[in-house]
Amino acid sequence: FRQDAVRVAAELGRRLEGLQRARGGGELDVNLLCQSNGAHVCRYYAKYGAATLAEAEAGKVRRPAGLRVAKIVLVGTANDGSLRALRELDRGRHYLPRFGLGRSWQPEIVFTFRSVFQELPGRGQDRFLDEEGRTLDVDLWSAQDWLRYGWSVWSPEAERRLRRRARTDLFSDDEARRSYLERQLEGARRFRRVLQQDSASFTTQAYLLIQNSDRPTPTRALLIRENGRWHTLFAGDPELRTLAEDVQEKLTAAGDGHATVESQRRLSSQERKVLAGPPVEVTGSHFGVIHDPEGHRALLTFLDRTR
Repeated sequence: FRQDAVRVAAELGRRLEGLQRARGGGELDVNLLCQSNGAHVCRYYAKYGAATLAEAEAGKVRRPAGLRVAKIVLVGTANDGSLRALRELDRGRHYLPRFGLGRSWQPEIVFTFRSVFQELPGRGQDRFLDEEGRTLDVDLWSAQDWLRYGWSVWSPEAERRLRRRARTDLFSDDEARRSYLERQLEGARRFRRVLQQDSASFTTQAYLLIQNSDRPTPTRALLIRENGRWHTLFAGDPELRTLAEDVQEKLTAAGDGHATVESQRRLSSQERKVLAGPPVEVTGSHFGVIHDPEGHRALLTFLDRTR
């Protein structure tokens, strides 16, 4: 879950080739069940196999003869990214905080997770608002704006921690961290571009979408300036309670709490053509939808059906 999805797709390819060999070679159809970030990996492999990003951009594919991804099930997937990726890069990631269990990763740690950059939401003109609900001209995919608004390793708190560690491998050098960010943003842009394109080698028969759309899901963030410093606020932050109700409503859209409905349904034209039907609506959080009995029935029916 930390690595570049292209690299993980290549690892998936190696394992599937091993399965093909273990079954005596010849033709092999496989079905892939993907949850959350796993969709990026599985959709990429279905289109380009174990090809590098440069090879995929050139229309090349690396998949052994006779190995085909027959069906794909997408469960709670952010196909067009999620604003929560920016929140985690900016604030870190926490597991089970209300129970005092699990672990917490500071922003400078999440900053090293290449997969999180690939999960950033697609380019939009209204991702950021001011206190009055007006759109701000901010580009999430611009490294310069990351520095301007103090996101992630450019927050004063993260910079102090990095200076104390005095380790260049943890981005204590400002030029190194900016160069790294630019590479990650550019790589994520290229990855998302090929993922949304049609591929001549795409032979998958059918897709099934299992999703939830009854939870307010972050789609915009608020930027305010206090004491000479920018602060980024996300849906759910207590500081937002004083805002006008119509401004608060602009910060969320229907979804599963992580991915909006629009993001869950964002597929390339050839993928939309093989949809088995409308998305299956279930209940539960982003990570809980996989446990829904209705989703299980739909999944088993889909896998049992031949085309």
